[in-house]
Amino acid sequence: MNNLVGRKNWNFDLEDCDNILKVHSYPEMNNFLIVEINKMGFECIELY
Repeated sequence: MNNLVGRKNWNFDLEDCDNILKVHSYPEMNNFLIVEINKMGFECIELY
């Protein structure tokens, strides 16, 4: 994630029961990030 979006542009919300991953990136990267995270075996969807 650091290489893709920068170290300060993502984090986990560990206080949420679902441990939400929050990523701040260019909208053009959304689909790419979703596919790559899903490939690692995690459920990933875009939240608005």
